[in-house]
Amino acid sequence: MTIPRSIIISLISGMTAGMMIFSPSSHAAPTEPASGGSVGGETNSVAADAVIPQSVFDLTAKNIRDPFYPDTLRRPIPALVTTNALPVVALSSLVLKALSGSAGQRLALINNRTLEVGESAEVTTANGSKIKVHCIDIKESSVFIKVESQPEPIELHLRKDF
Repeated sequence: MTIPRSIIISLISGMTAGMMIFSPSSHAAPTEPASGGSVGGETNSVAADAVIPQSVFDLTAKNIRDPFYPDTLRRPIPALVTTNALPVVALSSLVLKALSGSAGQRLALINNRTLEVGESAEVTTANGSKIKVHCIDIKESSVFIKVESQPEPIELHLRKDF
């Protein structure tokens, strides 16, 4: 049995007309735009006071779970700790080994490094670390130096056993 084509077209057109009559948008009350402007031009605009939140990632937390790879183990990144304290130099690591030169051109030998007044140099200590030293003044049996990591000048004396 075949249904005539005219009946099928009338059924389809009747169903679409019924959907248009009974659609939820046809029963809604007409709304006015919030800005009081025209309806057509303002429908796709974004509100001026829209705030987009910023993402915050705390990688120092203990339990880190990657949402894209949930079975992986992630270790937290340790927080960076900075200190402004300069390393303290042990006075025993600097040794005045000798003094030489004339009265106007005195030289001091500190840890096998020769310095004159006003000169700066890196001095190697017994443990191999390097310390920046500035020679301030050379006396008859001592020398005043300024170590980079210390606020006050240090006086080194000649050892008596030399």
